Amino acid sequence: MCRPPIGGHGKRPFTTVVPSLLGLAAAAMLTMLIATTNSSSSMMGLCKSAGCMGGLNSKERQLPPLPSPNPAMLPSGRLELLHGCTDFRCLRAAHALPRGPGQAFNFPHFFVIGFPKCATTSLAAYLQRHPQAVESNPKEPRMFNAVGNCSHPDSPTLRWGCDKAQEERYLLRTLKRDVVVESGLSRAAFEASTDYSWTPHVVASGIRRELPWLKLVVSIREPISTAISGVVHRLQELGRPKEEQSDWWVPEPVDECLERMRGGTNGTSMADCLRIRLGGDKSAWFDYTRAMAGWLHAFPAEQFHVLQYENLTAPGSREAVLADMQRFLGLDPSLAPRELPAENSRKGSEHPEGWPMRREQYEEFVGIATAASHRLAEQLEQHGLKDGEQWLEAWEAAWSCNLASCDANGDCLIQLT
Repeated sequence: MCRPPIGGHGKRPFTTVVPSLLGLAAAAMLTMLIATTNSSSSMMGLCKSAGCMGGLNSKERQLPPLPSPNPAMLPSGRLELLHGCTDFRCLRAAHALPRGPGQAFNFPHFFVIGFPKCATTSLAAYLQRHPQAVESNPKEPRMFNAVGNCSHPDSPTLRWGCDKAQEERYLLRTLKRDVVVESGLSRAAFEASTDYSWTPHVVASGIRRELPWLKLVVSIREPISTAISGVVHRLQELGRPKEEQSDWWVPEPVDECLERMRGGTNGTSMADCLRIRLGGDKSAWFDYTRAMAGWLHAFPAEQFHVLQYENLTAPGSREAVLADMQRFLGLDPSLAPRELPAENSRKGSEHPEGWPMRREQYEEFVGIATAASHRLAEQLEQHGLKDGEQWLEAWEAAWSCNLASCDANGDCLIQLT
C-alpha cells in the first residue's frame, strides 16, 4: 500500500426560561442603565438598532429600576445581547461589545469549509465530541449557498441579504444559539458545509460581511485521489434505489460512464469516467488555487488553518495535526477524543487493491496535477499558511508509489491517499 511520508450536559435551553425571573431581572437592569445615561450606545440602543427579538416586552420595559445590583451578578453586554439575537445584524452588534469573563468564543466561532472528500466529515465528527464544541444540526446546513435564499455582494442586480426567517432558524436551531449562550460562550459553535469551499465567488464575501470574525478550517487532499473519491461516491449513489439517494443528488454526464463501469462493460475504466467528470478545461483539473484565492481575498490569512489530508489521516502525525488545529480554534487538546472517526470514508470501499489504470493515463493526470499542486504550494507559502516544499513531498511520494505499481505492460493499480 502506498503511504506518503509524514510532513511538517448540555443544560436546559434558554428558550425554556424566557420570559423568566432572569429575563425580568436583566430587563430591569437594562432599564436602570438606560435611565442613568443618555448615551446612544447603551445596551438598549444596541439591541434596537441590531434587530434583537425575543427580549423585552412592553410590560418589562415599564418595570421600575431595581436597587443597585451587585456588579458581579450583572450579565455581560455581549452575552445579554446574543441572548435575543435572531439575525446576523444583531450578531455583529453583539460582537462589537467586549467579552465578559470566561467568554472564550465568538458565535458562531468557526466553519470547516472544505474540501469535499478531504476527511471533513471525520473532522466534524471529531470536533462534535469535544466538550468545548457545539456542532450544527445538520452538519452541512448550506445556509449561504442554498437554504438561506441569500443574494451576494458581487451580484449586479440583487441587493445583498439573506431571508430573515432562515437567519433566525439558522441561528436558533441549526447553530443552537441558546445552548451556546447558556454555556456563557464557553463553547464554540461550528458548521461544516463543504460546498462553500468550491464556490467562493458565491459565498465567501457574503460570509465575511455577515460573520467577519469566523475562523476557517480547510483540509486539502492529493488532487487525483480527491477526484477519484468523488467519482466513487457517485458510483455508490447510482447503486442505491432512487428514493434512497442523497438529497444532493443531481444527474451528471458522467453517470452513463459510471453505469457502464459498474456493469463491467469492457473498455470502460475509472480514467474514462474521471476525464468526463473533470470536464474539458484541463487547466482547471485538480486546481485548488482558484477556490483558495477567492477565500483568501475575502478573509485575512490569519483566520485560516490549513490541514493536509495525508498528515491528518496518517497515524504517525494525526495527533499533532489535530492538536495544532484545536489550539488555533482555542479548544483545549487535552479534552479532545482520542481517535479521529473514519466517517464517510470511501478509501478501500471499492477496489481496495487499487483502481486499474494505464500508465499513460495516470501519467497525464500526474502531469496536470503536478502543475496545479505547485501553484497551490506557492499560494499557501505566500500567505504564510504552509511551507510549500514540505507540502509537495507527500503528494509527490504518492504519485511515485502508484507509478511504481505499473507492470511491464503498463497496467497500474492506483491507490488513493
